[in-house]
Amino acid sequence: MKNSKIFLLLAAVIFLGCPDDERCTTCPPLQKDMRNLTWTVDTLAYPGSYQTSMYRIWAGSSRDVYVVGHNERGYGKMYHYDGTKWESVKLAVLEGGNISVPIDLANIQGFTANNIYAVGEELFWDPVLQKLYDSSMVIHYDGMQWKKIEIEKGGRLQAIGGASSDDFWIGGGLSGTLYHVINGVPQMITKTDSIAYLSFIGNSPNNMYALAYQVDKYPPLDSTRYYILHYDGSKWSLQDFYIETFNNFPWTFGVASLWVDKNSEVFYSVGFGIYKKIGSSWVKEASSTESFRHIYGSTKNNIFVVGGDRQAYHFNGTNWKQLNEPSKYSMIDAYEAVWTDGEEVFILGSDGNKSYVLHGR
Repeated sequence: MKNSKIFLLLAAVIFLGCPDDERCTTCPPLQKDMRNLTWTVDTLAYPGSYQTSMYRIWAGSSRDVYVVGHNERGYGKMYHYDGTKWESVKLAVLEGGNISVPIDLANIQGFTANNIYAVGEELFWDPVLQKLYDSSMVIHYDGMQWKKIEIEKGGRLQAIGGASSDDFWIGGGLSGTLYHVINGVPQMITKTDSIAYLSFIGNSPNNMYALAYQVDKYPPLDSTRYYILHYDGSKWSLQDFYIETFNNFPWTFGVASLWVDKNSEVFYSVGFGIYKKIGSSWVKEASSTESFRHIYGSTKNNIFVVGGDRQAYHFNGTNWKQLNEPSKYSMIDAYEAVWTDGEEVFILGSDGNKSYVLHGR
């Protein structure tokens, strides 16, 4: 009799604690094990092109995924995944799109499915200098078509980021071109000849970070200065920096990509290691002999880092772990970028000629 009462009590606790039906409104959702996924791989290669190199990825959902990059035909290149298959996005006029000049794409950032920006460069005719040169390019998708945005010309653009479609940032390579995009209009802020912007991340227009570098023209010779800058809504200020020379690589923080969670509780940089900002210092949490290239997370407890030599690491809120399955695809040389929503993950890679997308779910 006593044992049967205990059994009934346990059954009641289990039933009241978290029933497996719609009556449970307080049960925490089960978190998917992102280290135990089933992986598939898709190959992206533009017909007739010997080089299709995709660099960056953005997704509104796991059924609305874009990747952008390069092919040697001068079209730039973009692919879209609808949850079933990858298809080439028609950008150039020769493909049925709206863009009539040779372009190259380097990065992409969306805010909704109908409000997406991609950046890179275009071949531009300067009527004053009477010559062609590579210059800044921004294209926008409104849910119907991709079109170029007319902007003041600078150098190649490669970084884009922000928490609001009404207020975000676009930056360039060694031309130092920097745009502040307000209500969809890119306003040029600076154009110098030596600074390059690599990554923007932030959780509000008043809390943005930029990763940048500058090749020194002054002593010490043959050196590069790396910066992490912070924007408070009114101005950019220097937060961290170090100098790299031909025989000294301090690697104080990562110099490839930045990530901060929506509440600014964790702040990471990646490069030859995974670095976390703790107080005023950067603490290395994982090392790498091949540089990590990109970091992205859906929450502070679900973060992926990918890079050279097919490296893929995952943080689950407790520790970092290298994932074995992505490293098995020997035809891939390096992973370029990653995206996750906490349920699925897409990893973008390349062998120098073709691009590949690993899909874990």
